[in-house]
This record gives sequence, structure tokens and C-alpha cells, in this order.
Amino acid sequence: MLEIIIHDSEFLASLNVEGLETAIFNDARSPTGFPYFYPVDLGRGPVRPINAKALKIPMAGAPGGLIFRKYAGPAAPRNIRQQALGQLEGSAINAAIVARGETMREWCAVFLNGMARFYSQVLADVTPRGPSGKLGSSYRPTTTA
Repeated sequence: MLEIIIHDSEFLASLNVEGLETAIFNDARSPTGFPYFYPVDLGRGPVRPINAKALKIPMAGAPGGLIFRKYAGPAAPRNIRQQALGQLEGSAINAAIVARGETMREWCAVFLNGMARFYSQVLADVTPRGPSGKLGSSYRPTTTA
């Protein structure tokens, strides 16, 4: 059985083949623990400070590396997953060609590892680069038996 799952509660794309499972995580978070992926992928509304008079935003090149704003406007969606999914079919073909194994299960494990590595690289490539670069460098492919 082949099953592909995308969990929207926290970025996780997973693929399951006969008990083998591969997943790609992105655990980039703000210093307060807020996950970055969904506001970048799906966009966000305007932001106002709650417990302060101004928002403190890290900005390379600004005096002291910070700027302060009373308000930040909405951010348009970047559609990272949508852009990356277009390249998934080609990666499946490439992973199937190079996969080797003594048994079908071993071949599937190599295939899933190849798919996860390729897809996490595609996600990193289409992810916009912010000042820290944390979001693009935080994709982790894993495969479990």
C-alpha cells in the first residue's frame, strides 16, 4: 500500500510503503517557539504588539541590527509546498532508477530515503530566504521501518 499524508497542524509530509515510512519535518521556530513554516507558506494577516509598545524586528544593516514598528502589514502566501510538489514526480522517477536492494523491502527503504532527501532539498530551494535563513535550512528527512 502506498499512502502520502500531509499534516497541516505542523509541517509534516509523510509517505508510507508497506510499513516503511518517510517524513520531512521543518522545525524552524521563533525564539518564543512560534513555527515559521505556515505563516510563510500560507501568508499571514497584520501583526500588532500585544505585550509591548512596538514590534522588535531583527534586520541586517539596521543600526543595532533591529528595527521597531508599531504595526506590520499582512504578508502574501509564498506557496512553498505547491511549488515543490510540481517537482515530486521527477524525483520519484529518479529515486526509482537509482534505488537498489536485495529484497523488495530494502529497495523500498532506499527509494523512500532518496525521495525524502530530494524533496527536502527541493523544499529548501523554493523556500524564500529571510534574514536568518533558518526556515530554508530546517528541513529534516527521516525514514523509519
